[in-house]
Amino acid sequence: MSKGLTVNPKKLLVVAIIILVFIVTYPVVEWNISCPEARIDSEGNSSCIWLKNLLWEAVALFSLYLPGDGLSLTPSLDEINHRNIFPMFVFLIISFIYYQRYK
Repeated sequence: MSKGLTVNPKKLLVVAIIILVFIVTYPVVEWNISCPEARIDSEGNSSCIWLKNLLWEAVALFSLYLPGDGLSLTPSLDEINHRNIFPMFVFLIISFIYYQRYK
């Protein structure tokens, strides 16, 4: 007989915290890091923009593609329109309850 899917409550809680910290801190880091100018380093510029877009897509994915939460830390339009901490905060609370129940 199969036990089914088992999840370590401590690991689930740690993953939820790490993702929430990423969602909160990435917009500030991205706002303060500038890509090299395209006329000086075109390959570096395109790589930098590609990576920033990929990480913004991850932020939007973890935000469940909901509109911005109104708690932006920078004037970045990406943060204002795409970052929402509430889905991951709810996941963190659920993970904490799961951890408390099954530790």
